[in-house]
Amino acid sequence: MKSSQIKVSEIGEKGLIERIIEKSKTCSIYGFDNDISNFATSIGDDSALTSIDIDDNSYLVTTTDMLIQSSHFPKGMTYFQMGYKSVVVNVSDLASMGADNIGFLLNIAIPKDMLLDDFDDLICDVIRACDNYNIPLIGGDTNEANEIIISGTAIGQVNKDKALMK
Repeated sequence: MKSSQIKVSEIGEKGLIERIIEKSKTCSIYGFDNDISNFATSIGDDSALTSIDIDDNSYLVTTTDMLIQSSHFPKGMTYFQMGYKSVVVNVSDLASMGADNIGFLLNIAIPKDMLLDDFDDLICDVIRACDNYNIPLIGGDTNEANEIIISGTAIGQVNKDKALMK
């Protein structure tokens, strides 16, 4: 069966996770290698163990945004654009605080009849956005829903004297 005819439900959650790991190695266009060497776990684990040095002069910065297909993605927006946007809305929140990027968690719920090629398009631009903004994809979760729901969480670090506040 051609990939373009396969639905995500046919490969299951483990298959989707394997696909995300594969795409994290093949979708880069900026030379970013999704370096997770500061993490003791891989993308496929339920949690990310992180080795970071936060001292009294630094803040750990976290942000999260949930995007729902029917209300956050205009009609006609491509799966590529949805994937990219899910990273950018979070990375921009870190940047607005003056933080350096540490890692990105992707939680995605998709319809079971979504085509695997469409899933690949979405994931590839998540990877490309992570690549572009030098933030490794370190984990997340997948689930089933009636429409696409993407919740990203970005983690960063900023020196206290350089933190930007509203």
